[in-house]
This record gives sequence, C-alpha cells and structure tokens, in this order.
Amino acid sequence: MPASPVKTNSGPSTLDSSASGLGSGSLAPERTENGQAPTPFWLSLESVPGGVAFPTSWKLRLGPDFDAFKSLFLKPQSADLADFVPCPWNCGCFHKVVPQDNGTLLGLCQCAARACDDYTVLPEE
Repeated sequence: MPASPVKTNSGPSTLDSSASGLGSGSLAPERTENGQAPTPFWLSLESVPGGVAFPTSWKLRLGPDFDAFKSLFLKPQSADLADFVPCPWNCGCFHKVVPQDNGTLLGLCQCAARACDDYTVLPEE
C-alpha cells in the first residue's frame, strides 16, 4: 500500500519487476549503450518512488505507452472501491468517489474553490 491514505478502485498499481527481470534500485541507466539519454519510459519509472502509483498517475506519465506498459508490468494491489482518485486534469486535488443509483461512479472535485469539473470515474481508475 502506498503511504497515501487514498486508494483506487483497483488499488494502486505496483510495478511488477518480476515480469521484466528488473531488480530494485535505480532502473534508469545514466546513458544507453549508444550514449543516448534515458527514454521517457525510464524517466517515468524513476519518477514513481517504490513503483506504486494510481493507474491515472501512470497514464499521465507514460501517455500513449500506458496500455502496453500496463499489460506487461502493472498489477493491481487491491480490488476495494476507491474513496478518492487523483484529478484527471492534474491540478493536484483528489476527487471523492461517490457510487450513483444507476451503478456508475461519480468523481466529485475536492478543490477548495471547486476548480475542476466532476466526472464519471471508470472502474479501472
């Protein structure tokens, strides 16, 4: 579990290093064999302490590479329903997850000024 009191619907996703043979410690090489700087993939891994983050956070970091990364390396830590999820607009707030009568989940902005819109939270978030 992350140090944060917040959990996601499918739980935080943990980097499954066993799937890739990656060990602990710094994953990003300072330079590749051909002398190039690390790729955004490696930089994303380095930006998540302990390899534990919400799926929304991984998606923001990895962009179009998220789906492939998710299928190869991520595994959910919990099947519990989330209390809060990170803001999809990346403002830094969390949205309270409220189950609706029709079975959907509503993400209610928790900003003091309610700067973000509420939105439908997807189960994989």
